[in-house]
Formats: sequence, structure tokens, C-alpha cells
Amino acid sequence: MELIDESDMSIFKFSKPYESRRFIPKPDFAEFLERRLVNSAGFKYALSIDINRFYASIYTHSIPWAAHGKSFAKLHRKMEHYGNQLDSLCREAQDGQTLGIPIGPDASRIISEMILSKIDKEIAQMLVQVEYAGVRNVDDYHLYFRSQADLEFGKGKVEKAIRTYELELNIAKERVNDLPEIIEMEWRTAIRSFQIRNRSSLQRIDLIAYFDLSTSLARKFSDDNVVSYCIGKLKGFKVEKAHWNLLQAFLMHCIIMESKSIELVVKHLISYKSLGYKIHKSIVKNALDSFLDYHIEHDHHFEILWTLWYYATEKTTVKERSVKQLTESSNDFIIILARHLNDEGLMEAKVKTANIGKKAVMKATLQSENWLLAYQLQDEDPFGFDDPFYDMLYEKEVSFFQIDNINEEGDTVETSTSSLAFEEQRDKSRRRGDDEKEEDHVENEDDNYDLIVDD
Repeated sequence: MELIDESDMSIFKFSKPYESRRFIPKPDFAEFLERRLVNSAGFKYALSIDINRFYASIYTHSIPWAAHGKSFAKLHRKMEHYGNQLDSLCREAQDGQTLGIPIGPDASRIISEMILSKIDKEIAQMLVQVEYAGVRNVDDYHLYFRSQADLEFGKGKVEKAIRTYELELNIAKERVNDLPEIIEMEWRTAIRSFQIRNRSSLQRIDLIAYFDLSTSLARKFSDDNVVSYCIGKLKGFKVEKAHWNLLQAFLMHCIIMESKSIELVVKHLISYKSLGYKIHKSIVKNALDSFLDYHIEHDHHFEILWTLWYYATEKTTVKERSVKQLTESSNDFIIILARHLNDEGLMEAKVKTANIGKKAVMKATLQSENWLLAYQLQDEDPFGFDDPFYDMLYEKEVSFFQIDNINEEGDTVETSTSSLAFEEQRDKSRRRGDDEKEEDHVENEDDNYDLIVDD
């Protein structure tokens, strides 16, 4: 990808073969911090900026601008040029809209990096008379300058380069700092350095202290994902069964403090159950019922989906008060999950499965925004019309929803790499004296054992 290699600031990289399940791995945060520290050496001022609603605000016609140059692209609009093909495909994926590209696919990361690399190159050309350095992680820029005058000059040029591609800076996140800057937020350092001891009597005290620290930091740094980070740092930590109810209660508090943490919470609960821990229904069910009610009322799809997913895996019933609103959902995945729960008898209120998401189902076609619904709810017979793409998926038995794959061992958490499953495997390895294999595995666990120490 010659276009992507044009940027000297980006930490973007492709996966090596078989190193990751994704073609584009997650950005290496440690490398990003190191690059910020190294690149800023010798400079006096730091400018931190990012792009406002980046993926949602990418103008699809700017894709051929980045691929072929703006002047060329405006004169050559035929599909023989790959930039125009990408432009067209992105619009088709978003119901013909020219604003925004799909969030999540590796293809979107590559397309966005094409645009940002071109912006980086234009910034370099505009700042040729200024001595500066910089590093970029996706749309998060950190630029370094010798003087205040250079910084102000650079800021104007950066904004101009970004606007060339119909993008806008996020003014609320713009920061100017004297160097050296604090590279790692204090809340991250505090959590990362916290240690929970293994001895049962001490573990209870440490858990409570960790929960208090997490809550305090989450309130102080409310704009950051403190709670999710706190839960993530529990990866690899296996709580004593005597304190399992304490951890469950903490996890239920987490979804109130930061609703997006529901995914991590659900995975923790399923992981622990797969290891023989008993879910405390009065703690978990009441909290999740209340959580579901709130997010159904506000139509928060992410939170609804992960809660319903937990209900489906744990055979938990949906309260009657939530059923009616679920039946009126327009979200494809919510409709599919709600129908499954209803078919399994997990709805307290009786409702015909056909009435769940009825309006969305009636207008769903393989060419509409509800294509996934049309595809998943198809009968066993082939499609009513010829479509080479969907026929290929159908012939290969591709499904986007396979609840049958969830079993008592908690496969939804991918137990082959689950931190809790690994903790148990590590204990077995120690008993076998298999130290060499253990060391190889720990090296890939991304420093997730900072919380655990011997007493």
C-alpha cells in the first residue's frame, strides 16, 4: 500500500501472516506513547488535536482525491479508477450517502489511512519552513514545535490540510501543552500499578480498595473510559470463590458508571461460570433488568444487544415491562435476538414471534438497510431472486447469528484465549513443570498480570 506508506507520522501497520485474526491489528498503544516521548524530545510545545466524528464525517468523494489527487479525481469519474470504485462501494454500504464510511471493517481502516496519509503529506509540505515533529494514531495527532509562533503557524496549516478533505477538527479536544508533557494519564498509572494479593483474607481488602479507586478515578476523569480499563485489568485475575459475590456486585456497579462496559462485564460473567462459579441471580438479574429497561427507553442498541446476549446464553427471562418495547425495535440484531429469546420461552409476556420487529421485517429486502434481517430470517429455500453475493453466502451457510455455538463451557468468550481459562491452564502447566510454554504465553498477554501478586 504505497499511499499509506507516505506518512512518517502514522503508527498504522498491517498484521503479519497468522499473527492476528484481523488484517489490521489494534493500534499498539505502548508504541504510540513511546513515539510521542521520542519524537517530542528537543521541542518546547505540544499541539494535540483530533478530527471531529472522523469515520462518520469522511466525505466518500474524498477517497478518489486521496488515491489519485483532487484535480485528477474531479476530471476522471469513471469506474476504471480504483478510487472511484471505493467511493461507490462505500456509498452502497451506507444507503447511497456520501457522508461517512462503515465503522469497524478493516477496509474502513485502510481507506481512512489513505486519506490521513495524504493529509500528513500535505501538512509536511505546508510546514517545510518550520521545524516540527509529530506522531498520529488513527485521527489522533500530536505535533511538536520549537516556539509559540511556530505552533500557531502550524495549527493553521494543519486545520487547512484537514479541511481540504472536508473534515473538521474537534475543538473540544484540542490541547496545547508545554513540554515535556505527561505521556500517560494519572488514572491509568494508578490502576496499572495496583496490586491484589492472593491470600484470601487480604484479597477481600484489596478488592474493595480497587473498587474504591476505580470509582473515584471514574468520577474524576468522566470523559475517559476508566471503568472499562479497570475491568480489563482484571483479565488474568481469578478471584477466590469466597469473594465472587463481591466481584459480581462491582461488575454491576460498572455498567451504571460506564454503560459501554457491558460487553466486558458479560464476558467476565460467562468466563467465571465456565470455571464453575455460580452466578448470584439476585445481584446480576436485578441489575441487568434495570439496565435493560433504561437503555431500551433510550434506544441504546449496543447496551441492549449485550444484555440480551447474556440473557440468551444464560437462559434468563426478559421482564414483561421490557418485552413490548423490544417488539417495536427497528434494529436488525435486536429483532433477531428478541425472536430467539421468544422462541426459547424467555419472554415473561406472551407474544407472537412474527410480531417482533414486524415493521422492519415487512420492509426488509436484501437491498435495503435491513438486509441482514432479510438474510437471517430467510426460509430454507433459496432466495426469490438471483443475487450472486447473497447466493454465495447462502451456499456456504454463512450466518451472522449462531446462538447454538454457545455451550456450557462459555465458548462466546473464546476460551482458547480467555484470560480466566488461561489462568487455570497456567496452574496445570506449573504442576507439569511446563515453564517454557508458560513463559511464551505470558509474553503475549499484554501485561495483564499487574494486578496479581503473592501475599
